[in-house]
Amino acid sequence: MKVFLFILLSLATNALCGVPVLVWETSPSIGKAEIIPALSQLDTDDFSNYLVKKVHVHKPLIVLFEEETLSIEDFSWKDSQQRGSFPKLQNLTGMSSKVEFLSSVVNPLNALKDLVASHDYVWKKYDKDLPVKPNVVLEVKLDDPLPNEDRPDLLRRHDTDIAEIYSQLLASHSRIVALFTGKHSSWVEVDLNRVRRDAEPTSFVYESKTIKMETPKPVTLKTTTETFNLDNPTETKSDTRESFLRLILKFSKKGNESDSTGITLRNRFDESNGRWTMSSIEIVINGETDTLVSSMDVSARFGRSFKSTGKVIFKNKSGNLTLIFNGLQAEVYKGAAEKDGAKEFSLPDVPEAVFFTAPIWSGLLTSFLLIMILTYGFLMLSDIKTMDRFDDPKGKTIQVNTGDN
Repeated sequence: MKVFLFILLSLATNALCGVPVLVWETSPSIGKAEIIPALSQLDTDDFSNYLVKKVHVHKPLIVLFEEETLSIEDFSWKDSQQRGSFPKLQNLTGMSSKVEFLSSVVNPLNALKDLVASHDYVWKKYDKDLPVKPNVVLEVKLDDPLPNEDRPDLLRRHDTDIAEIYSQLLASHSRIVALFTGKHSSWVEVDLNRVRRDAEPTSFVYESKTIKMETPKPVTLKTTTETFNLDNPTETKSDTRESFLRLILKFSKKGNESDSTGITLRNRFDESNGRWTMSSIEIVINGETDTLVSSMDVSARFGRSFKSTGKVIFKNKSGNLTLIFNGLQAEVYKGAAEKDGAKEFSLPDVPEAVFFTAPIWSGLLTSFLLIMILTYGFLMLSDIKTMDRFDDPKGKTIQVNTGDN
């Protein structure tokens, strides 16, 4: 019973790659007993030294009961009637001379194999033919689960097998060191190699030294028969004229970069009175050229950017070509502001920088209404008039005459 209470205290052990090992002996080993902390983990060498201290004098029979997987929870589990998975094993350990529970051991089987090589032990697999000599490591590999057999039933069946085999060994051996463990832990965290990857693009940027455009989603081109998502251009060029600038973007159709009949967008930016305006987009598709314009004023002062979170739509006169920016921020850099690499956008121009937004108006109206209510309540309280005369206990009692009218 003590060993199972000890097991419950060991549940906090965090064994990432170790397995629990239950050890019991028919006769105590010679020498000072080694105290192993309950929550410690033994590596293969430590466990090998632990076994050597038990066998270096008398060389007892070592019997290994091996599960495929085993964890501390298998020992502590109980059903609704408070019955565990190993009732017979509990009786065996209760009658043993010494019982130890090691909550986490790394590769205990390798430690036993080292013991065979260093202390003249013989490794033998269980085959109904029990060993006669003591210096033998008897490996008893417990059966795999039967069809439709759950974990508790499997462990109880193995509990019966362990008790039966151990009883047979006791009839012919006076010194036995028995071990019950598993090849693998039931709870193993898979080692993952972290690979640093570039973050997925959250926006699409088209830029030159003088112009920068950014959209959160690919530009959409709609014709009467097809729809194209223009995301990454195959070529970006700038064209500087005396009175306007152009940002030329070439896109391939359906990802075919060698497609000579792709789509070309020539975004035109005019300069006038200290402002820039995205006046039109010249599009070349299927060898034909057309001009798209927008009903929205896409412009800003120099030193400021244009920003719209809604759709910015450009259409041709006939309406059969539609270019949609699903959100757009653009800026033209002039003079000293021209850049060689990436540059942050300036603040949006006044049309987008609206101060009195709907939430601000709502807050102001709510505050004004609350002030009105509190003011009215204060006026009502201040209008309350008290009595001009109070009852004096030393004076004449105030009497209020009442009569029937």
